[in-house]
Amino acid sequence: EQRDVFGVEAALDREYFRGLAERANALPDASGRDLRRLVGVLIDQVNVVWLLRYRHVFGLEPAHAYYLLVPAGRHLDGRRLLDLVKLGAPEDVLEALPPALRRWVKDVRGIDEAEGALRGATARVARAVLGFTAFNAARPCAYLLLREWQLWQLYGVMEGARLGLSQDAVCAAARLPAAATERR
Repeated sequence: EQRDVFGVEAALDREYFRGLAERANALPDASGRDLRRLVGVLIDQVNVVWLLRYRHVFGLEPAHAYYLLVPAGRHLDGRRLLDLVKLGAPEDVLEALPPALRRWVKDVRGIDEAEGALRGATARVARAVLGFTAFNAARPCAYLLLREWQLWQLYGVMEGARLGLSQDAVCAAARLPAAATERR
């Protein structure tokens, strides 16, 4: 409607995750349970970060921000998302999350820290799927999700080195422990 690239990209992202949830929900209970759990947690992570950015970085109105979210998460349904987009400050949003999500963002300050904490929680779910489930549709998805994040971290380290950034800055940006970028 507004003919801007941001709106088109956001709508495409929303439809991608909505379709992913639809496909996971269509699988039979035995093979789809782990995939629904993984996709649901991933969508919760994405929704919280998007909500915080849409409302508090881009300044979108609550209705516009809500429209761009995916009401198919594990802990955040449409009604909860609607309540969250109406809140005033990022801290209020994080405090109003359901207990399962709120414990993941306990003591974080800011959107980037919240994103890191939520990504870490999603990674723990993905590692649990890899480590404790029989082969099913969730296992390759969990592997690919974790692998993609590792590749982004590697890219961040290489780009930070190319730009001559300090080791601390590179580690913080790539969400790595300080010793991870030391040369051996």
